Amino acid sequence: MLKLVEFTEVLLTHQLVAAGPLPTTHDPDGFYPYESFCETSRRPILKQYRMISIENDQIYVKICPDLGRACAHFF
Repeated sequence: MLKLVEFTEVLLTHQLVAAGPLPTTHDPDGFYPYESFCETSRRPILKQYRMISIENDQIYVKICPDLGRACAHFF
């Protein structure tokens, strides 16, 4: 029997820090300057994420659609 549950979970998250506007080599659409994120903050914050768990008697999978990641535990 497969069990599917949707829930929210609070995780420590390092937010992205803007690196400032960066020039592009080719800008036909006029999107310059755009913001680039190349660092994370030093202090994490608590942030709520949507989670989905799928499990049966042999495997447990937890998916975070907001982050695009999954982890699995085998029994």
